[in-house]
Order: sequence, then structure tokens, then C-alpha cells
Amino acid sequence: MFRPWQAILAPVACCLLLTLTGCASGTADTSQPVSASPAPSGLIVFMTHVVLRPQHPAHVTFHIASGGLRIHVAAEQPLLGHALERLTRGPSLPVSKGVVALVGKGHTAGGQTGYVLRNAKPLAPGWYRLELIGRGEVIQLSIEGR
Repeated sequence: MFRPWQAILAPVACCLLLTLTGCASGTADTSQPVSASPAPSGLIVFMTHVVLRPQHPAHVTFHIASGGLRIHVAAEQPLLGHALERLTRGPSLPVSKGVVALVGKGHTAGGQTGYVLRNAKPLAPGWYRLELIGRGEVIQLSIEGR
């Protein structure tokens, strides 16, 4: 018998599991705390409050099954750089297979800098790593498949 609370608990548990999977593999080279929020459907990764330091780039590793990404970044200060790499293996032993071109630009409004980035060419399914370089804090980062 299906109970009403099960209809709410099952989707929330799935979203939380996907969010935690993205966050658990998402901070390879930083020791900064990351807080996860339940991700709406369609998101691959959703993270908040990632502290950036120029000498220690933040890395987010994730798996995609589709050919396109849309990356949204809201930061306190403009990013100094960003890159997307394709990996030959999962997050345990990542080996770069090359940098993927991203298109898009940032805009500043209300004391924050926002970025909307997309891949320039279709992506093969597999593991990818997003690198963010900057100062201050990424207030929100979301990566969604298209």
C-alpha cells in the first residue's frame, strides 16, 4: 500500500543522494567546506558556499550521460579562470583526456558576478572535472545536462 508520505520522501531521498554524490566527488583539491541543497530534477550538480583561493583551484568531478552542459556560477568576485576537462576514469583515479571548450561570459549585477557557460561541441558520455579559480566565494554552482 502506497502512503502519501512515501510520495514525498522518495523524490527527496533521490535528489539528496544525487546532490551528495556530486558534492562528495566535487572538492578534490580544496579543503573548503561545501554545503549541499536538494537538487531540482535535471541538475547533475548543485553546490553552495565554495571558497575560492587563487593558489588552490576548486574542482568538481561529475558524470554525464548527455551531450551538453549548462553551467551556472554565481560568485562574490569575478573568476580568474575556469576549465572543463574530460577524464579517462571515474573520480578515484582521474587522468585528463583533454580540455573541453566552454562558451559564455560573466556579468556583474548587485555586487555579484554571474556566469552561464556551455560546451562549444557535443560531449561524449563520461566523467568530467570543472575547475574554478578565483578569490572569495562561489555562492551557487549548478551544472545541468541538456
